[in-house]
Amino acid sequence: MTELTPVYNIPYPSESDPWDITMAFQNMAVGVDSAIGTGIKTVANDAARTALFPTPSAGDMCFQIDNSRLYIHNGTAWKYSSFA
Repeated sequence: MTELTPVYNIPYPSESDPWDITMAFQNMAVGVDSAIGTGIKTVANDAARTALFPTPSAGDMCFQIDNSRLYIHNGTAWKYSSFA
């Protein structure tokens, strides 16, 4: 059974896979790209964040323009880092 990362379900390399570090990184990059789509979403304010994430999950994130903060949901609440 393939083990998956906890947030985006990207498969870990298996012991039975041929050893190829370049291919392992390429596969990981493809998994990340498909998992996060276009990257971190940008929102104008709290109301826009709530509209974009009506039922947020742990790992959801967005950058909020009005206060220059990167918000990450921890499964219970939004936590932020400031870049101002």
